[in-house]
Amino acid sequence: MLTGINGVLTLSAGTSDLDVDVLTVDDTGNTFGGTGTLALNTLTGLGLANPVGYSFFEEVRFTLGSGDDTLTLSGGSAAYTTVNAGGGTNVVN
Repeated sequence: MLTGINGVLTLSAGTSDLDVDVLTVDDTGNTFGGTGTLALNTLTGLGLANPVGYSFFEEVRFTLGSGDDTLTLSGGSAAYTTVNAGGGTNVVN
């Protein structure tokens, strides 16, 4: 669950062109709805105490919880982004 991340978190993948770095965000344990934004280098909202920064990931896989969530993909994202809306009435912009 994302609500368990209380401190500042910054993730950096490798810069090699020989591999594909995948960031997997799994919020399936969250049964409450929330609002969040996935931008080119940050994830905010969805119960996070602070933004999560990330860089050099070629792929992002995001799974929402069972509550009614709204996720906005903003300002570009990884070359390949997959969002699994999970349960609930969800909106992905």
